[in-house]
Amino acid sequence: MATKFPSSLASVESVSNVERRGARWNFEIAGVQAWCCEFSQGLCVALSVECKSLDDAWVEKASLWLASVRGGIDDAFSIEEDRLWLVRRYETELASAEWELRLNQQLAIADWLTGRHARTEAIAQAGKVGTWA
Repeated sequence: MATKFPSSLASVESVSNVERRGARWNFEIAGVQAWCCEFSQGLCVALSVECKSLDDAWVEKASLWLASVRGGIDDAFSIEEDRLWLVRRYETELASAEWELRLNQQLAIADWLTGRHARTEAIAQAGKVGTWA
């Protein structure tokens, strides 16, 4: 279990309210509730997706949409205590530019899933990490 907040996240300006809870670090990033866990296989970052209604049909469609992603994006949903989380696994050795690109993309996807913003270029093109189907 890591005793220090991951340096890749600590260097992000919009990270705030960092608090350790068991094996997880809870924090906010760009105003979005988040948590992370660090493992030997990589860093998992989860962003809260606040939906008005979390019905089975919506979760099924959103899950199929995530599964349609081509390339090396490692995303999943987790539902904990009636809250939906968009979870992404990051490789342990990413260049800072690649880290920033992927984290911004995850934030854009979480934002889009909430219905607050239209689909962005970050979602449509997925940068260097793949192409959306």
